[in-house]
Amino acid sequence: MSQCQATYYDGHTTLSRQVQLSTTNGWLTISGHAFEQRYPLIQLRLSPPLGTLQRTLYLPDGGRCDLADDQLCCHLEQCLSQRRFVCFIHRWESSLKRAGIALLLTIAVVWGFIAFGIPILAGQVTEMIPPTIEVRTGEETLNLLDHAMLRPSHIQAARQTHIRQLFSTILLDLGDNRPYQLLFRQSTPIGANALALPGGTIILTDAMVNLAKSDEELIAVMAHEIGHIKHRHALRMVIQNTSAGFLVAALTGDLLSTTSLSAALPTMLVESKYSRDMERQADEYAVHYLTQKHIALTHFAAILNRLTKYHAEGADKDRVDSWNQYLRTHPTTTERIQALSLTRRPTEITNPKN
Repeated sequence: MSQCQATYYDGHTTLSRQVQLSTTNGWLTISGHAFEQRYPLIQLRLSPPLGTLQRTLYLPDGGRCDLADDQLCCHLEQCLSQRRFVCFIHRWESSLKRAGIALLLTIAVVWGFIAFGIPILAGQVTEMIPPTIEVRTGEETLNLLDHAMLRPSHIQAARQTHIRQLFSTILLDLGDNRPYQLLFRQSTPIGANALALPGGTIILTDAMVNLAKSDEELIAVMAHEIGHIKHRHALRMVIQNTSAGFLVAALTGDLLSTTSLSAALPTMLVESKYSRDMERQADEYAVHYLTQKHIALTHFAAILNRLTKYHAEGADKDRVDSWNQYLRTHPTTTERIQALSLTRRPTEITNPKN
């Protein structure tokens, strides 16, 4: 039997009373002036040790006892079968070195989940989202872009019609019955670019059309964007980035400000990796199509080279950086050109599950 003094609170009022605790045969007895309570030890919960703070014994009826006797605490830990685990945690909490190691391990685990776990989960979630929701997401995104940074195209109607005919030919060759639509927009913030929105909408900017020197180059660009849509990259990117932000916001407790630096940092760090993976996948899709149509891959490399030169020469210095980083779909052009030069001639187009 073990005994000690404690401060008792009944859990219903703020009044406290000095009591004596004793344990015997699996029961805890709390006794004081005209007062006695008994509880089975198995129903009790003892707070973990934290520095020099008093430990608290939580009772099943909502009451508690503040303990000042370490000997009784050790006895209760043994009775509650939590001694080994509690001591292990306390040793780590009490050591600055161990606490630092624990912090690094936590960061590594969180980073690993963001870098590898979230992409896998996002891919699974993306496959479960109905096409109707994807189409609606694309429509809402287009409305947002049209109000924020896209303007009506200045490309001549005849030129637009010709490019749409090329686009229709690509879809016919692919046998794809998805409700695609090709739109033309003028945009100074985005500059020369092509955007693949969820649901099947592809946007060519005026600067992108003017940058192309041949139909083959435009075909390569459009086949690449179709690859993005076939693999549902836009929707997957949104799921990945928002998941990373919310995860870190939850860990840091900043649930009301997911745009804070702590929440945005992992998203920014992993975005480039996700983009490279997705770009390679879309490039492979375009290469498969171009090869089947006997279109030289040099056309694809040429438009990528021109895009690199366009952005490198500072044509987009006055653009809104945050929007541009979010919308830019060609972040690793040099790597992609090198990959094209090493690409062998594939024999078929990969058609991922819709």
